[in-house]
Amino acid sequence: MFIEMLQFCIVNSFIIYTKELGKNMTIKQFTLEIFKFLAAPQIERIQQNLRSNPGNLQFPVKVNGNWPKKCKQCKAHKSSYRCQLCSDEKGKDITLCILNNECFKEFHENSSNFK
Repeated sequence: MFIEMLQFCIVNSFIIYTKELGKNMTIKQFTLEIFKFLAAPQIERIQQNLRSNPGNLQFPVKVNGNWPKKCKQCKAHKSSYRCQLCSDEKGKDITLCILNNECFKEFHENSSNFK
């Protein structure tokens, strides 16, 4: 239902946009322009973060096998996600919560985790 309403709004906006401004573009091009406009703040934020800290390329990765395991940060929840780059002192994957709390973010913000 939501998708249909969104499509309806996009089509109506496209009709008004092309009629009023006389722009010559396809509905696909129009839709892409809308999504680029809506995603621009998030893209800019990510680019600024990478520019300010280019070495910080840790990403959560869902893994298979003997998972879920206890979160290294909160030690209360179990998670099936590990950091793409980090490992503990024994070279094992570091399991971190990512969905319902901020353990992944907190772990990487805490400089004492990187000795």
